[in-house]
This record gives sequence, structure tokens and C-alpha cells, in this order.
Amino acid sequence: MMAQTEPARQMGDIDRRYKREELARITSDPRICSGKLTIKGTRLMVITILGRISAGYEVADILKEYPGMIEEADVRQCLRWGAWETSYQRIDRESGCE
Repeated sequence: MMAQTEPARQMGDIDRRYKREELARITSDPRICSGKLTIKGTRLMVITILGRISAGYEVADILKEYPGMIEEADVRQCLRWGAWETSYQRIDRESGCE
């Protein structure tokens, strides 16, 4: 494994800070949903929200489905997490491998 260069190390620090500050409503606890990412204070998994969005649900539909449990900002942070998480991934279309 190659050693990280100083700029790469600094970029990783920036990414971690961004993630921590911008995604404060998302958490992971090994005692809740087997450690999967959830919306803080709930057992509602981030992947559930992302699945609803990908199935065509509007934010308002999701909020109606979980009345009083989550807010619009929770849904937005799930989307932000999905965008952040995939920002460094790439798929080789020929081999299908990352």
C-alpha cells in the first residue's frame, strides 16, 4: 500500500470534517439496526430513505409515511450522504468492477 501524500492526508481530514458537520442527523450504533446508518434518534435506516427516493417517492410522501418521526432535513441529509459516499467511487464499465 502506498503512503499517503500530505495533500491527500489533508484532503481526508477535510472530508471527515465535512461529513461530521454536514451529516449530524445520521448516526451508526452497533446496537441499533446492526450498526447500519440510521437517522439519529430513530431506527429508520438511511438506505430505506434512499430506496424510497429511488422508487419515485417525493420528500412529502416520505414525511407522511413517518409522521412526527423525521423532518425534511433528515431526508436531505440522507441524500447528501448518498452523494458524498459515492463521490469517490467509480465503476469500470467493461469489467463491472470498482
